[in-house]
Amino acid sequence: MEHAALRFEDILITHALATRPLRPTHGKSEDAALVRIARAMAKDDQAILDELCSLGMELCSAGSCGITLLNLTDPDTDLQWVAVQGEVAELTGKSAPSVDSPCKYSIEQKAPQLLSQPERYFAWMQFDPSIAEALIVPLFWHGQQGIGTIWVLSHDPAIQFDREHVRIMSVLGSHATAALRVRAAWNS
Repeated sequence: MEHAALRFEDILITHALATRPLRPTHGKSEDAALVRIARAMAKDDQAILDELCSLGMELCSAGSCGITLLNLTDPDTDLQWVAVQGEVAELTGKSAPSVDSPCKYSIEQKAPQLLSQPERYFAWMQFDPSIAEALIVPLFWHGQQGIGTIWVLSHDPAIQFDREHVRIMSVLGSHATAALRVRAAWNS
């Protein structure tokens, strides 16, 4: 894929997380989120994934949130968006090549990644409204095998993600992994 002389490193701004002011935690919001997660768990596995995306949007003031999974039989083929809320909800159920994806990069790095205007490098990420920032947190099976990511998008340049957002998305990612493990156990 042609990237018009722009390098991936030109949109990768994970280093900015270390210098951005930390916003205060909102304990009551997070307590309410745990209740919502528990209620969704009582429904079905898709309900929990959808609820985690809704919570990611709310707790991170994001315009979109999603969960993307690797094809575990061939991780170099496709990523599938299994749950998406917000401005890019039309991605739900669709797939994309993993070789040209910030999700795959986050999994390979085994760490959250922050991107600025990712459509400048990834042409397939051109949406309306455009993406100001993308925070991508990898999901791991048994703490080792990368299975996908949970991510939030800011469509407003005034909303910048920080380390508190990384913490929140990491917690939501743990719940997503647990839900996916239950799904796998149920289907086997």
